[in-house]
Amino acid sequence: MFTNKHIIIAMLVAPLLAILAYFATDLAIGEKPQPAVAGQNYKLAAGPDCRYASGKCTLRNGELTITMRATQDALQQWQFVANANQPLESLSMAIVPKGDSTTAPVVMANTGKTDEDMLSQWTVTLPDFDKELDQMRVVAVLGQSLYIVETPAIFPEFETIFSE
Repeated sequence: MFTNKHIIIAMLVAPLLAILAYFATDLAIGEKPQPAVAGQNYKLAAGPDCRYASGKCTLRNGELTITMRATQDALQQWQFVANANQPLESLSMAIVPKGDSTTAPVVMANTGKTDEDMLSQWTVTLPDFDKELDQMRVVAVLGQSLYIVETPAIFPEFETIFSE
């Protein structure tokens, strides 16, 4: 079977052609990144760390990255701190029961601080909430465009197998 030189050449060339076709198809019909248009709404993608008790939540869209962290004080209130890698015009958030569409978000205060490579830091204090059932809504304004996300509010408490 492997004595015919045509079969041997075909077995060597076929994988190369398949890889070349994969990249050529992506180049021909792939989606090209476009800059944000002022006045439009865009979705932020919640990272996997938002879906479990990781202690932080990373939200992304293109080059915009917002990292949320939360700590609980003695009065059972949550202090949320958000770091953004872009100079945001405004940042708002709300913790709402799943399916609630009437709760207005609370505008976060710009602290003016920078953290590592982040350009802006925002903070807000919210009352205690049910981490298993409630949703977190975040609205960021950058360049007159809205970046919106709704994700589970599980992440604030950092839990490990040693947390007991």
